Amino acid sequence: MKAAGTGEIYSFSEVHRAPTPAFASSVPYAVGVVRLTEGVHLFTRFFAQPGQLEIGAPVSCEFRVLELGQKMPVFVAGGQ
Repeated sequence: MKAAGTGEIYSFSEVHRAPTPAFASSVPYAVGVVRLTEGVHLFTRFFAQPGQLEIGAPVSCEFRVLELGQKMPVFVAGGQ
């Protein structure tokens, strides 16, 4: 089954302290759970403008190269 790549924020948390030096330039950043349109829940990284992250907000999937060089699926709120 293919996923549409859309969903809504189920839960999230903002990280304000880098777990390793590689993440130091990225704090604060948001991680949490997205509920896909198909009903599946995934742990993910969120990208949004300040104030756009809220429970139930619509998000869409994008693939981005993150801090450690891997291309990963992330979810974007508000069309960022």
